[in-house]
Amino acid sequence: MKKRHVLLCSLFLLFFACAQRYEFEATNFDQNRWFKGNTHSHSTNSDGDAPPLSVAHWYKGHGYHFLVVSDHDTLTDVASMQSLVDSTFILIPGVEVSASNRNVPGRKKTKSLHINALNVTQTIKAIYDTTIIGTLQKNIDAITAAGGLVQINHPNYRWSISADEMKHLNGYHLFEIYNGHPNVNNLGSKLHPGTERLWDNLLSSGIKVYGVASDDAHTVAGDFIPLNANPGRGWVMVHAAALTTSDIISALQHGKFYASTGVELTRLSIDQDTLKIRIKQRWDEAYRTAFIGSNGLVLKTTEANPAVFTLSGNLQYVRASIVSSNGFRAWIQPVFVRKKS
Repeated sequence: MKKRHVLLCSLFLLFFACAQRYEFEATNFDQNRWFKGNTHSHSTNSDGDAPPLSVAHWYKGHGYHFLVVSDHDTLTDVASMQSLVDSTFILIPGVEVSASNRNVPGRKKTKSLHINALNVTQTIKAIYDTTIIGTLQKNIDAITAAGGLVQINHPNYRWSISADEMKHLNGYHLFEIYNGHPNVNNLGSKLHPGTERLWDNLLSSGIKVYGVASDDAHTVAGDFIPLNANPGRGWVMVHAAALTTSDIISALQHGKFYASTGVELTRLSIDQDTLKIRIKQRWDEAYRTAFIGSNGLVLKTTEANPAVFTLSGNLQYVRASIVSSNGFRAWIQPVFVRKKS
């Protein structure tokens, strides 16, 4: 009995010692402010149904702090909408670079290899290569050369971009974990992983990429019905020092935001060994939080608010997915784990 007790104590001490060797990459979310924004929308400058000023007016009027009007292969002039810009609302220039697999030999169907260029000052025309990976990489490189932040859009639209293809790409920081367009297949299928599974596939391969929720809004003037691409379905809450383009873009690039379709937070805290999420209570809504690690492994689920996860070993990353009892979602960016110095 005594030997068993000694063995259990030894195992506990070993476990405790191993746990103490690792820590979260802590982030202070208490000093700055949260800003609500959308990084993907369209106007009549491409295939939207409303002029740019009307699109921007809708977002400002519904409590957003920033907007990217990302028309296809066209830079919409934000200077023409400066009448809306003030201390509560800014416009960030952008382009949706809309390539395809048209030059890929033996293609059986058209794929949409669309990438948002955030905060660019010129139109970026799509570049075509003889492979999907080559096409994507050349457009990523063109966006980066123009000083833009890269966001890969709706990978499951037309089942266009796989995790295996994204693993071979360099220079992108964002991709759409949720796109509000009704035809983008966010949840995947038997043959194609949903965007959350795709995300874990990338993260588990060592790729640091952050998940964005966006509207991909095309229908602002028309009917607001499920089968239209309306605004207000997905957004990002960005933690930044000030409502400026440079601060918002920097925060997006470094994962200082969460994505949402309706779940909001009142506080997010990440210290060396604890991830704590306090969810804004809406009516009698209930919330289930899943803390997820490498390869999509669910490490913990809880309906407590705040939801708390304590680090207890050598994990690669931990991210959180929140679902409300009314079906709204939020995605907390991955918190990466490192050895203590």
